[in-house]
Amino acid sequence: MRVRPLELFLITVTSAITITLALGCGPGPEPVETDCEEGTTPGQPAVNLGTRQDDRFVAFSGESSPLALHSGAQGGQHVYVSTQLYAGKSGRFRERLFLKDGTKELGQGQATVEACDEGWTVSHQITLFIDTATTTGGLLTVETYEIDESGLMRGPKIEASALIRISR
Repeated sequence: MRVRPLELFLITVTSAITITLALGCGPGPEPVETDCEEGTTPGQPAVNLGTRQDDRFVAFSGESSPLALHSGAQGGQHVYVSTQLYAGKSGRFRERLFLKDGTKELGQGQATVEACDEGWTVSHQITLFIDTATTTGGLLTVETYEIDESGLMRGPKIEASALIRISR
């Protein structure tokens, strides 16, 4: 049996797509671990940026330690960050992260989070993909907003920013 070039092309493309999806490289944010935490709430929606230390959320400050840089299996680089969301209600929220130096984008990441009914929702280890081999830090911004079942924005954006450093 002889395979024609068009058939060979279609088999190759179909195989490549199947392998890519099987390896988890499909579209959409990665699931992240979340915890519900009690504490003083601001009374209106708010979000904070930080990291996980000793299984607790620690907000970034001017004296925060540099984030450890990790290398992925496909050669990419990333760091892990955490967010602390007070939504004031349960629901599904999208958290989009951007790392910039001035107007130059240096990295990005996102997660979908199920907010807690009350208190704070802490998302641990959101992957922030780093775009350049020389990035040592910048201004990290998170945009958080409620989404509907199809992933479309349902409410206003909540934002927070922090300066971060990356250890190389």
